[in-house]
Amino acid sequence: MVRRFTLPLLVLALLACLSDAAQARVIYRCVRDGTVSLSTAPEPGSKCTAQTVDDNSAKLPNLWGINGTQKGTLYEREQDGKLVY
Repeated sequence: MVRRFTLPLLVLALLACLSDAAQARVIYRCVRDGTVSLSTAPEPGSKCTAQTVDDNSAKLPNLWGINGTQKGTLYEREQDGKLVY
């Protein structure tokens, strides 16, 4: 009877480990011609650095690198079949 449950328990344990790894998000901070932008994929022609953000964090890091109010336009495009911002 114990052998019958061994494989399903191993599969559940593996899925639990994988779900913990998926709790972070990568955001790219890109600079081009003195303009900073944030995106979910590297922007062509820009110098980008990847920053990992914990999805469960109560406070987000300062991704812009400046203090105060930030204003701007949010752009979206399709890259490699995925919608990126």
